[in-house]
Amino acid sequence: MPPSQTMREEKGGSAHCEVNRALAAAASKLGINASMAFTLYNAPQSTCSQRVRFVLNAKALPFNEVKLNLLEGDQLKPDYLKLNPNGVVPTLDHDGAIIIDSTVITEYLDEVSQANSFTPEHPVERARMRALMHFIDEMPAPAVRVPTFNLAFLPSFQKMSAEAFHAMAESKPLRKEFMTKMGQTGAPAWVATPAATMTSENEGNGKPP
Repeated sequence: MPPSQTMREEKGGSAHCEVNRALAAAASKLGINASMAFTLYNAPQSTCSQRVRFVLNAKALPFNEVKLNLLEGDQLKPDYLKLNPNGVVPTLDHDGAIIIDSTVITEYLDEVSQANSFTPEHPVERARMRALMHFIDEMPAPAVRVPTFNLAFLPSFQKMSAEAFHAMAESKPLRKEFMTKMGQTGAPAWVATPAATMTSENEGNGKPP
């Protein structure tokens, strides 16, 4: 069951069921345990969510979706924060085990389902793979953090009292400095550029949402 009625479950009726059945059949042919229950809490427009959906589909792993509306603040509601205290997407529920952080989730999926592995066998190639993943986390992904904050998070933050916002920011060790710097007014348009955003991220020492 989704943690909140306000979160949007994947719709599509029979078409969605057909997709899941097709994935289950493909998984069975590959020797994958299709009984593994995956539920992905994500947002369609989130690049981090897209990374995880790509891996799930590429590995033919059937999964259920709970789509969060970031503009309405689904990611900040108490029931979701119980799953992911950082208040970001995606979050993976695997038979009750909660895994957060898109990079960690993709690595986890590759470990629990080794068919069609994305992890090279040779140590040098594995090191190159990890270097590329680290680059994506450190450069392109942070470039969207400020505009994402302004568009997806700020409307909900502006509805909070100053005391509530400060308490919420203080409760998030990975994002406290960045959220405090952005505040309840967000960043002006001139700051929300890739170059300025990457500088802000380097100063903030935080990972993107």
